[in-house]
Formats: sequence, C-alpha cells, structure tokens
Amino acid sequence: MDNLFMFFILICCYPVLPVISLLLANETKPKENIVLGVTLPPGRQEEPAVKDICAGYRKKLRNGAIVLTLLLLPVFFLPSFSVMLTAWLCWLLLIICVPFVLYVMAHLQLKALKQANEWFGGVAKRAVTDITVTAALQKPLPHWLFLPAFGISLLPLLIAYLINQDQIYAATITMSCGSIILLSLFSYPFILRQKDNGGDDNILINLASTGARLYQWGKCWLFLSYLTALFAVTMWFVRNSDGGILFTVALYTLAAMALCFHAELNARKAQEKLTAQYGEKQYVDEDAFWPLGMFYDRPDDRRFFINKRVGIGVTLNLARPGAKVLTGLSLLILAALPLIGVVAIYEEYTPITVTAGEEGVRVGHLGFEIIVDYDDVDEAALLYELPDLTRLNGTAMDTVEKGEFAVAGYGVCRICIDPQAAAFLVLKTAKDTYLISTPSKGETEQIYRWLEGR
Repeated sequence: MDNLFMFFILICCYPVLPVISLLLANETKPKENIVLGVTLPPGRQEEPAVKDICAGYRKKLRNGAIVLTLLLLPVFFLPSFSVMLTAWLCWLLLIICVPFVLYVMAHLQLKALKQANEWFGGVAKRAVTDITVTAALQKPLPHWLFLPAFGISLLPLLIAYLINQDQIYAATITMSCGSIILLSLFSYPFILRQKDNGGDDNILINLASTGARLYQWGKCWLFLSYLTALFAVTMWFVRNSDGGILFTVALYTLAAMALCFHAELNARKAQEKLTAQYGEKQYVDEDAFWPLGMFYDRPDDRRFFINKRVGIGVTLNLARPGAKVLTGLSLLILAALPLIGVVAIYEEYTPITVTAGEEGVRVGHLGFEIIVDYDDVDEAALLYELPDLTRLNGTAMDTVEKGEFAVAGYGVCRICIDPQAAAFLVLKTAKDTYLISTPSKGETEQIYRWLEGR
C-alpha cells in the first residue's frame, strides 16, 4: 500500500479516537450539576463514591484507547487497499462504540448510586437574573460575515474558466466547498432559534449556558467557512499532485476537527463556570427525560431538535416519531460502514474480463467497459512498463484501475487495466485514447500483432 495514502488515512482517522475519549472523559466534570449524564444535588458531586465511579470510568477510557490503538497496528500490514479499508472502517466503528459503551456503563452505575441514596431534588422553574440575561443574550455574529468566504470558494471556478482548464474539477471543488459554507450560513440562524431545554420555563443556568453554546457555535461555523474557502483555493493549486491533494485534505480534516473540539471545550468550560457560580443556589433535575444521559425523550415537548444539556450541538426528541426513524437510520448507516469495505474487496478481487478477436477487443470490469474496433485504431503501442498515471475519475486499486486517467506521454485516456500485468496496450482512435491490459502477456502481444498486421 502506498505510504502516502497510509499517512493520509492515519492523519484523518486516528484523531477521532483521542477526540472522542477526551470529550467523554470531560463528562466527569460537573456542568449544570450534571456528571456523566446524571443530575446530582450540589455537594454530592464531591462524594467519594461519585469520585470513584468517575475515576474508574476515566481509567477504562484510557485503557480502551490504548487497546484500540494497538488493534490499529496490524492494519498497516494488510495486503491490499480494499482489505485495509475494511479493517479501517471496522476500527472506526469500534472507536465510536467502545467509548460510548463505557460511558453508558458509568452512567448507569452513577444513576444507581443516586437512586440508592435518594439524591433527588431541584426546582421546576428558576428566576432570571440580570447576570443570566447578559450571559444568555450575547450579541450574535452578523450573518454577512459568512458571505466573503463563499466568494473566496468561487475563485477556482473563476480561474478555471478564465484559463479554460480543468473546469469539471474546479466545479466539483467549488460546489462541494460552497455547499459546506452555505450550510454554515444557514445553520447559524437555525441554532440561534434554539431555546433552552426547560420547555416553557426560563431556567437560570440552562439559559446562561445556552448563550455560551450559541456564541461558540457561531465562531465555529464562521471559522469553518473561511477554512473551507481556503481549502477550495488550495485544492485548485495542488490539483496535479496526488501528494498535495492528500496532504491538503488531511490538514483540512485536522483543522476542522480542532475547530469543533475547541468550540466544544469552550462551551463546556463556560457551563462548568456557571455551575460553580450558581449551581449551589438551585438546579433542575430532568434525568427522567434523558435516558442513558445522552438521548432526549419527552412527549409533552413538541420540539424536534433539542439543545444538548452539555457542550454544544443539538439532539433529537425521541418522543417524535420522525426522530425515532432518523435515529434508527443513522444507527443503521453507522453499523453498515464495514460493508463499504466489503464492496471494495469484491471490486478489487473481481478479475478484468477480456474478449479479444481479430476484429476488436472488449475489456470490462463490473459495469465499466471499453470496446475498440481495430478498424478505428489510428495508432497502437505495446508497453512493458506502466507509465505514470494520475486518476481524474474512476477506480484505482492494486489489482484494477479503470476510468479516466492522465497517462504520461499519452494525455487523457480511458483505461481498464490490472496494474500488475506484464504488458499493456495503448490504442489511439479519432475520438479517444485507451490503455488496456489482458490476463496474459502473450494475449496482449497477440492483439498488438493483429493491429500491426492490418
């Protein structure tokens, strides 16, 4: 497996593990009197039994991260791209599931402790103080700040049409990045409309932490917009370099993750501070509406999206039928991730089919097909070494490469080859240039002799 691609996969995928572990470990710090998704009365958060549960949970998270890291090492020695991809996807599923399973176990343990000691209480409503209003009503960012980022993302498309090169590539980059920026622009007003989680009640810490959440959301979306615009421009200038493209995507992924992680931690720190300042006075216990501490299920709440109790982001109200369907589909898609790798294995290990005769040749692979009539061939070349290839669109694996590629010395070609073949044919017609291979060197040479003899 290409070392550059391995580096790309490692840079983009591995940080998911420490990010998830750190965020879930942060759940042991009281925010709005909530520890591990369980609301505890002020003062009970420092109980030795609570501390022991939190310490044991953090230790299991650390040990789990170490074990999952060790499980990753054999992936680098797998024989092919598709097998490695399948292993990576299974590993990604593990690093998402294992930390959350540990969280649920600790949550249930702490909830049982709370029930055994009857640590219940809280009030249904809270008065709104001037300090709370100030915290909750931080001035939102102007929406027009997102527009320059969208304009910058259009530069690759503008340059491509001015120089009349790579318009399709530029349009793809611009549409992808522009969509992310527009999503940021439209998502920010949406989150500004999200209210506190107390139903119709204005609750002290809840309202204040909502203001902190909105402020961090706004900065995160705005910075992500300009990061995406910079990514679009950079992708245009490195378009002819596979290494440059992989490196740019890796940096963008890491930077986007860092932005979200920074915003999440800042929101949680604000909630911790509010809890320390006002949590001793009054608090709300809504654990009955938050099964497992992370889901929301309240039939008398008509809202579909609900602010998370801790940090930033929204969750679904599972009391709504549509939310149940959406959650089920999301879990199904997550569980099906390894199937992508299974499909890749099938594609990589399905051999190319070749039908050659004295009139023409047909080369195909799983729906992709190249048919060349020898009478249409203006020029043919027999190669015993594969030229440098740059994929424009299609598939590139260890045992099959198909689609449209830039081929050194021959320009843009439609290809369908086994890169490990001993010989290759370049067939140039009036419309297209093709690069093909057959299962054997002798068969490839035979086709070339037929062409030479015509």
